[in-house]
Amino acid sequence: MEILGFFCALLIGLFLGLLGGGGSILTLPVLVYLLGISPLLSTTYGLFVIGTTSLIGSVDGIRKQQVHYPAVLLFSLPSVSIILFIRRYVLSAIPDFIRVTDTIWLYKGKVFMLLFAVVMLGLLF
Repeated sequence: MEILGFFCALLIGLFLGLLGGGGSILTLPVLVYLLGISPLLSTTYGLFVIGTTSLIGSVDGIRKQQVHYPAVLLFSLPSVSIILFIRRYVLSAIPDFIRVTDTIWLYKGKVFMLLFAVVMLGLLF
């Protein structure tokens, strides 16, 4: 299963290089379902992978002075601030198990993956 996960990681890199986006939508399911990493930890890994890939991809634009730094700050500062806030305060406040009915309890990671699937479906329509 790990070999399939690494192969899919190569495909994600190919799609990022060709299309320039969509990496996190592809990365999270590969990390969770093929490599067996927990959903919450996979989001951190996914952010690191996509951020590193974006940084490496931007080197040529920086070298050619094609980067508009005020726009970079306008988008990156609120994004990073919100990510840190949610990781620190919101995710830690959610209990590990969520009660759906008297007999059905869902693990926080499963709820997270269900919400992620809803977002993915929303992008299709």
